[in-house]
Amino acid sequence: MLLPLAGIFFETDVRCTYEDYLEHQRQTEGYAAAHPNYTVKLSSAHTFRNIQIFIHEGNWAVISKNKAPAIHFVIRHPKLLSAIENFVAPLRTVED
Repeated sequence: MLLPLAGIFFETDVRCTYEDYLEHQRQTEGYAAAHPNYTVKLSSAHTFRNIQIFIHEGNWAVISKNKAPAIHFVIRHPKLLSAIENFVAPLRTVED
């Protein structure tokens, strides 16, 4: 398991155990429950495995590619920001 830290501009992933990962997820969900202005959306559809999107609704979005070289885009353009805020990731189907 890897903890991607591109969102804080740290370009090296941190290795962790599955138990550590689950604990981090539990704490993140607890933080979201305690702070109504913070939302976490977990997805089992991994359309983009090495991309993280952080949104401050109505203000900006940061799109970060985790793998080296890490790339970060800060989006402030109203139409593009709206498109990112309303984006629904396509589901991938697995064919045998």
